[in-house]
Amino acid sequence: MRFILFIILFPFQLFSQTVLVSYNNLDPFEATLYELFYCNLNNLGESQDVYLEARILKDGETILVCRSGSFFLEGGLTTINSLSSSSLLQSITNVTTEYVNQDIYDDISQTGYIPSGSYLFCLTVYDLNELELSNPDVCYNFVSWPVSPPRLIFPEDNDQIEIDLPLFTWTHVMPYKSNIRYNLELVELFQGQGAYDAFQSNYLFYRSDELRTNMFQYPISAPTLNDCKYYAWRVVGNYDNSQRDYQIRVFKAACDSVPDDEEKLNEEPTSSNVYYEFSRGIDESFYLISGNFKVIIDNKYSTIEQLNYSILDNENVDLSASNTLYNIDSKDEKLSHGKNIFIVDIERLGLLKDQLYVLKLNNLKREYYLRFKYE
Repeated sequence: MRFILFIILFPFQLFSQTVLVSYNNLDPFEATLYELFYCNLNNLGESQDVYLEARILKDGETILVCRSGSFFLEGGLTTINSLSSSSLLQSITNVTTEYVNQDIYDDISQTGYIPSGSYLFCLTVYDLNELELSNPDVCYNFVSWPVSPPRLIFPEDNDQIEIDLPLFTWTHVMPYKSNIRYNLELVELFQGQGAYDAFQSNYLFYRSDELRTNMFQYPISAPTLNDCKYYAWRVVGNYDNSQRDYQIRVFKAACDSVPDDEEKLNEEPTSSNVYYEFSRGIDESFYLISGNFKVIIDNKYSTIEQLNYSILDNENVDLSASNTLYNIDSKDEKLSHGKNIFIVDIERLGLLKDQLYVLKLNNLKREYYLRFKYE
């Protein structure tokens, strides 16, 4: 979401005792709160340390006061804009705020933006003794219009899709501009994952090219949606630099055949009878893996009820999910005393082919590693 100001500017300057303030022209669909400090200051008096105060009023009541850091104002003309603000104001992040209206404060603290409405804005120059150097009574009106991100329409949340190439639709960003572009993103959900976590930790299953419209037919050239698998989808775009307020929905891909009962949905993982060994360090060697495989862990210590492990990619991101390591005797992640045989169930993790990964055991007396390349 982005803070939008529609500004009604009046062609005047603010005449004061020693400093004349004139406002810069602001793009009505681009101005942010901090850009309200951008102005031209014509100092007719002595050079001195000053600070700026921006005051916002609604219905005659002050609801927000922002103060810049202090800076040295030379005589003559000084321009504050995106290039000079950091040096002049000490840092735009040093702007402090006071919230007078509790409802407005709650809205800003939750969203980071002033809620929609009509406001009056006043900018005043002060010296360090809090003496006004410009006229505080000359202000202008603006309308705040926070950006409304796309809302997802179809598929509805937790829908089951009965076709191979589903149609995705969403609302346009508001306010809409002709240069808006969208990208549809999909991730596959693994057992026990939520939609938000999947976008944080899984590789993107698919990302569209830039789209001008608010609908998209999944293309035949895209990766095939796996039968009966769950996917999360969202729409991102160039409408908001913060890129935070995404709506996410989940759908289930079409199933060729419906399992007779729930037990078949949770079948035990299988693998060949090829066993691989861990090492105490990582070197250049690795195993070539094409599917699930087995490992033997000889535990000389007491039983561990749940083995802690990671499957790390080249960027050290952990891709493991619950029950990735499956003890063929206890049917869970328990590590008993003595020799244990585990199936490493990697077929459901969506690993990329020809990429190197490291299986790491974390909660033993020592750390153990198994480096492999997925084919």
